This record gives sequence, structure tokens and C-alpha cells, in this order.
Amino acid sequence: MHKTIALAALFCASTAAAQQPAPRGAPIASINDGLIKCLSIPDGTKARLDCYDAVIAPLSKTKPTSRDVAACRYYTEQDQRLACFDDFAHSIPQYSRR
Repeated sequence: MHKTIALAALFCASTAAAQQPAPRGAPIASINDGLIKCLSIPDGTKARLDCYDAVIAPLSKTKPTSRDVAACRYYTEQDQRLACFDDFAHSIPQYSRR
């Protein structure tokens, strides 16, 4: 009986020690809030693109690697980057804030 309890405690302790810390970076909710705030700026303007760039900083690369909001930063043309961010910002569901 004592061996079973000791074994169970050992497995629980090793499982807890093996867990990785939470990933660092901005939480998804704050990114969504930032993108939604950018929608209040007139559409297709440099100001809106600057707002999006403040939420997700642009990186230079020839083509995006995947089709998600973080991939928008890889577009080098401002019009492409703005259209990419607009697509994602308009698709974010509007949750009621309590």
C-alpha cells in the first residue's frame, strides 16, 4: 500500500515538473482588442496601417509563411499588408464586454 502511494506521488511530481511554462508574448485577447481599435480609423489609410503595425510589428520577407494574422507582417507592400490585416480584423467576433 505504501509503495503504491509512493509511486503515485512520484508520477504526479514528475508530471508537474515536466510541464513547460506558458509561452511569452501578447495574449490573443489583447491582439484582438488592438485590431478592433484599428477599425475605428478610416479604411485604406496609412494611419490604419500604422495602427496595425503597432499591434503586430512588420517583418521583411518575400512571402508569408502561413495564412494567419501574424503572417500579415511579412507582406512588403503596404496595400497587401493593409488588406490582410483588414480581412482578419473584420472577421473577429464582437464580444460584449462586461
